Amino acid sequence: MTPHVDLHQTIERPRVVARPRRSRAAFTLVELLVVIGIIALLIGVLLPALTAARKQAATVKCLSALREIGVAFNLYANFYKDAFPVVRQDTPDDGITPQNVQNTYYTDMILPFLAKNGKMNFQIGTDRLAFDQTRKTVLWGCTEWDGYRQNQHLGGTSTYVNGVSIFESGYAMNFWPTYTAGFPASPTAKPPGTQTQMRWGGIYHGKYYKRSQWTRPSERLLMADATLWLLGFGPTSGVIAQQETGRVLQDSTGQNNIDRYRHGKYPPRGPGGTTGLFTRTGGKVAFNVLFADGHASTLHDIREGYKAIRMRYPGP
Repeated sequence: MTPHVDLHQTIERPRVVARPRRSRAAFTLVELLVVIGIIALLIGVLLPALTAARKQAATVKCLSALREIGVAFNLYANFYKDAFPVVRQDTPDDGITPQNVQNTYYTDMILPFLAKNGKMNFQIGTDRLAFDQTRKTVLWGCTEWDGYRQNQHLGGTSTYVNGVSIFESGYAMNFWPTYTAGFPASPTAKPPGTQTQMRWGGIYHGKYYKRSQWTRPSERLLMADATLWLLGFGPTSGVIAQQETGRVLQDSTGQNNIDRYRHGKYPPRGPGGTTGLFTRTGGKVAFNVLFADGHASTLHDIREGYKAIRMRYPGP
């Protein structure tokens, strides 16, 4: 007779050994504060470098846009008997009845060589789509310039579209191609109005100058970063005046509309004036210039910009 076997007694169950629980790793408050401090320190070190890199990229992009504008000037000259555009062509061109309705600006003249669509200045009217297309061209190619806003500066509503002035694209054309170091002899005088690149009834009566008539083209300014569509310029035998902001022509002694701080650092504004004056402390001069031969450069001295128009530094 087979003896009874109790399987529950003969088969030993494996014992489950409880493993000790491992404590989860965690940062202490002090460690977190140290890490946050290191990150903040790195940001403080890298942020100026990143800002400088962004500014440099904007400067290069603006230089590229100016070079393209220079190509458009030359294409225009190829089509129009070797002549560069004038700054403004009045209609009618009688020198008696200036009309600010049908006038044609240099931007209108070169735009066909820069874009298939788009309009400039008074050709735009209230056409928002046309202005949006124009702002996509290199005529608005400087990323550091966003245009004058209607709610910030004086001006009629007819000169604004989408709240932005239709005239100030951030650049201006030089309309004094006949300066030499010795002409005019007086450092505070300008050439006669007939020797300007502008047909502006009642004020200037210039002419269309051929490329060959722009002497010393590698030194003579054609376009520059500017605070107005018109590059106001006042000769001087002394100091160049401080820069003002706003849609104001800077044409008195020693003044000009070159936006000298655009690619540098704008200084704080002074307390006086309707437009606000920049003080001379805290600013860093850096602005882009297109020369008549087509090359573009960044200048760091406003006296160099003055020389590129006057062909001499300010002085007796």
